[in-house]
Amino acid sequence: MPTVAVFNQKGGVAKTTTAVNLAALWARRGHKTLLVDMDAQGNATAAFGITPRPLKGVYDLLVEAATVSEVIRPTALENLKILPSTPNLSGLDVALSGVMEPQLVLRRALETPAAEAEYIVIDCPPTLGLPSVNALVAASELVIPTFCYRHAQDGLHATWANVRRMSRRINPVLRINGVLLISPESNEVSRRTGEIIRAEFGERIYDQAIPGDNLVPLAEESDMPVVLLHPNAPASKAYEKVVDEIDRRIYNASRTSIRSLDGGDEENEKMSLSSSSWLSMIEGPHKG
Repeated sequence: MPTVAVFNQKGGVAKTTTAVNLAALWARRGHKTLLVDMDAQGNATAAFGITPRPLKGVYDLLVEAATVSEVIRPTALENLKILPSTPNLSGLDVALSGVMEPQLVLRRALETPAAEAEYIVIDCPPTLGLPSVNALVAASELVIPTFCYRHAQDGLHATWANVRRMSRRINPVLRINGVLLISPESNEVSRRTGEIIRAEFGERIYDQAIPGDNLVPLAEESDMPVVLLHPNAPASKAYEKVVDEIDRRIYNASRTSIRSLDGGDEENEKMSLSSSSWLSMIEGPHKG
């Protein structure tokens, strides 16, 4: 059961757009899929027409002892369900203060039978707080979308460093499945930046990029992923190819973890962490 987190510490780089379209495509291909909205903004929840925001969501699951069955919602797609976001998710760091192993609460919730799926896709907020940390600890695969401009490139470097650290220390099975370039041909600066990113990250970059496409925001205004509303749009065709690439990388048995690629010479650290230690563990001094 692949659990795919879509994360970048830089905001506005099509994380939610990527997450909802990947989830919709796997569901449309007949796979039982679960989308988890870990962003308090709730855009992934709204992307499937779940408005107004539900009374219960991921926060209740992680903090208020609600069950997955109480929180999970159907969508218009037969094979796709969603664990929706609610505004109180923005207070997750405070709510879990004092809780032992706060970085594990999502992983444990997704291990229950009610959350069983062939694919789990997690949409993350653009910060390295507990919502994103929980997503990355629960995930086996990471997709990093990025636009091709300077500040987005800086965000990619920061994300890469923190995910590498997290993989070594609290989730050694996490793999960076790939980096997804968004709109690399929109202008000359984007084209050059895209070339620089490809040269730096090599095979970690998906062959297929997502082109600029005006139908994407139009679909979002209709509360539906572009791959469902406009399946023949350029972005939809591109996301189809990206899903194929992600699947090939997931099921390629020879692929190694981030830990192995980085040398993996640090000794394993304990998973039992207090709420005051998880952030310093990620952002503190490290080897590498």
